[in-house]
Amino acid sequence: MIAITLGDPAGIGPEIIIKSLANKEIYEICQPLVIGDKNVIANALTICNLTAELNIIEKPAEGKYQLGTIDLIDLKNFDLSQLQIGTVQAMCGQAAYDYIEKAVKLAMAREVFEVRGMRVFFLSRHVSLRQACDLVTKERILQYIIRCTEALKR
Repeated sequence: MIAITLGDPAGIGPEIIIKSLANKEIYEICQPLVIGDKNVIANALTICNLTAELNIIEKPAEGKYQLGTIDLIDLKNFDLSQLQIGTVQAMCGQAAYDYIEKAVKLAMAREVFEVRGMRVFFLSRHVSLRQACDLVTKERILQYIIRCTEALKR
């Protein structure tokens, strides 16, 4: 079982997640559990013109984990009427933090998969998709790999 946090409700994370979960290959390799807000997921489904059953659960063991169903722990912590797509908003940052906090609690309770010692490095953060694409250059990636390698040596 893999916990997937929704990320910034005003960003592209919700759309990436639902598009990923529309692929049967995902269910062949893992049981994906989304941690987020039902209304944000429903909005992303509408934006992407996709359909899926939202299976709202309290515990990971309650999931169906099958194509066509999004198993979701709904934190009910986001007011969709206040959403401004693509803008920085404190409530979005708080929501994203809450999703991560819940995932960490589930990992600590060994209810979801965890990888001990795993390190994650980001090439870009909190920029538009257009800006993120522009940041992916051969030179930048090479410099980043060098910096990450140095960080891992410490």
